[in-house]
Amino acid sequence: MKESVCFSLFVFLILHSLQCILPCSFQVDTDVIIHWFQLTAGDFCTHSYDDNQDQLEHQHQSFRNRTSLFKDQISTGNASLQLTGVKVQDEGTYQCCTSTMTENDNSFINVKVDGMKNTNYNKKPLINSSIHQK
Repeated sequence: MKESVCFSLFVFLILHSLQCILPCSFQVDTDVIIHWFQLTAGDFCTHSYDDNQDQLEHQHQSFRNRTSLFKDQISTGNASLQLTGVKVQDEGTYQCCTSTMTENDNSFINVKVDGMKNTNYNKKPLINSSIHQK
């Protein structure tokens, strides 16, 4: 089984509509299941995908209409989560759980959101990331 990868993302929130992408990948296979959780706030279900479609009935209300997967890229092993309307409350540790016929894997992403660092709305948001492998 492959080792987990830990990513640290620092998102400087400039506009309330800021989007960020939480990276996650898996070995391509059949019967793909993807679950995303926000662990820091109490293991909230952020997004789920099974049976070739989103399964959002257990999604925590604070993430409703703000998450999506790149469905056209799941077949290539991309389980990354797009989070829109990023808020300070989104800060914390996220877990990406992927499962296929031959492999189960987990990766953890630490997200830090620093509110209104710059009041010049003409500038693009700054996103710094560093990758640490366990």
